Amino acid sequence: MLRIATFLIVLGSCTATLADCFLNPSLPSECFYGLCYGPYVQGQVPGDTLPPGQIEDQLDIILPYTYWVRTYGCNEQLSVIPPLVRADGGRPLIGTWIRDTDAEDQIHRAFQVAECNPEPSDVVVIGNEEISSGNMQWYEMRDYIIYVVKPIREEEKKVCIPITIAEPWSTIFMPDTGTEIFPELFDELDGPILANIFPFHEGCHIDDAIDQLKSTYTMICNANPHREIWIGETGWPSAGETVEEAVPSCENAARYLRDCLEWMREDPDVKLCYFAAFDEQWKAPPEYQANWGVWYGDGNLKLPEPTSIGLLMSGAPILLLATRRRRRLVRR
Repeated sequence: MLRIATFLIVLGSCTATLADCFLNPSLPSECFYGLCYGPYVQGQVPGDTLPPGQIEDQLDIILPYTYWVRTYGCNEQLSVIPPLVRADGGRPLIGTWIRDTDAEDQIHRAFQVAECNPEPSDVVVIGNEEISSGNMQWYEMRDYIIYVVKPIREEEKKVCIPITIAEPWSTIFMPDTGTEIFPELFDELDGPILANIFPFHEGCHIDDAIDQLKSTYTMICNANPHREIWIGETGWPSAGETVEEAVPSCENAARYLRDCLEWMREDPDVKLCYFAAFDEQWKAPPEYQANWGVWYGDGNLKLPEPTSIGLLMSGAPILLLATRRRRRLVRR
């Protein structure tokens, strides 16, 4: 089981924010605003019946370090996640998987488990990348929200719960200006728009990755000041195939994670959900899709080997074997 996690942390000038995030309870602003969480690890696939206690054990690992937890489905098994997140002081972005026959059941269940108070209220996310995947056209998603999702929300007496969608940023915003492409769709949403931004997928070199993430997010926020926009997903894989100049490695994954943590610490207006909590082998191929986790599937924290992290540090690495300490973030 994953309940007690022991991991190796590499300390030094390069990973100071990582160490602070995981070990220093006085610095919650250096931890995640949000983490993307899927429970299916180590040979499991969506739809499998998970062992008793697995979800609780995984949440016990990640909840001390994040406020929002983004999920990707709300079947009977996954519907236990939002109450567990709230019980620990966090808030859930409740995902619904709408490409299966139980889509409406998942939407009903999402609103049933969602809560409005205390603020901020939970948020229900309808599908994931439905437009970019070709599962729906933008106007089909608009109509689905108007004629399916909103009536269910009213039926469940949860009109206080915001609704949103998540898409790759270049699917819903103009790549050159950041202007919204589907205002009629966005007008039907009352939750923050989740824009997935991956410099890795765009073939960006790790040296330029955080600047590309910052510039993209800044552009779309400045172009749409009337919309609330969050980074719904971003991350860097630790292994797998290269994409142009983007190279998956444990070293690069740790560097990108560190850069994102520093950005969130420096700018509290940045709303970023980091992808992902755990490695998920079922997503391969390609191989890099299985290796986005901050933690391995077994619950151990993923950081570079000392020989590689030493290349990024100004001094010799110091190794610290530590047990994770349970704590709750206090968000402004």
